[in-house]
Amino acid sequence: MIPKYSIGIIKFFRNEEFLDDLIKGMFYCNTPEFYRLSKDEGVSDLHESCMHSYRKGRDEFPPEIIINGIKLTGLSLTATTIQVGGQKDKWLHCWFTLDIVDNPEYLRTLIQDVNKIRNEFGSNYAFILKKDIPELVKRLGTKTDLEINYGKVKYSTNRTDWGYACKSDVYEYQREFRFLLGECEHTNIECKKVIYEEGFEDIVHKNKKISLTDKESNIVQFFLSKDECYSCEDYD
Repeated sequence: MIPKYSIGIIKFFRNEEFLDDLIKGMFYCNTPEFYRLSKDEGVSDLHESCMHSYRKGRDEFPPEIIINGIKLTGLSLTATTIQVGGQKDKWLHCWFTLDIVDNPEYLRTLIQDVNKIRNEFGSNYAFILKKDIPELVKRLGTKTDLEINYGKVKYSTNRTDWGYACKSDVYEYQREFRFLLGECEHTNIECKKVIYEEGFEDIVHKNKKISLTDKESNIVQFFLSKDECYSCEDYD
């Protein structure tokens, strides 16, 4: 197996002010319902954190409910959220995982995924080294009583796998790393803000050029700046 090197996480922004707010200590979290109702490319996920959701104002047809082979009629459904294993909605704060594998095909796909994300979310970005993620969580924990969990998102074609830690494989290009805070109601659209007044400037880097070079070949495997993202492997 070719080794995978975990470098850190990246969060892209179209609005530079939001990036600056993060660096100053504003940790902004959306609810799953925000993503279920969004119509923006890359942001919208009708079934975020659940195996299925129905919203009267969003969907054309309501779900059919069948119990013991009998279809129930006359129901007036406005919102239905089906979750597996007793999961509950949590506030979400989402990043892109930067892992490197010394493999040209992997690197080409990585560059394609990053550029798609940049197109959907913007070219400004925050970058955190893997080693600094626990420190970020530690600081947040001093400002909120909410439980904080974090890690890489898994992807599956099987909707019974979907939840707050697993999404449809349609979103696999996002290589998501997410922070999960507390619990919220499934129709809640109110954001959660955790403010660390001292800021994150020492661990959250703004538009920092990231250049990863193979020691033996001296080939640039990955390069990211505000203006571009590429790999010299692209030119083989």
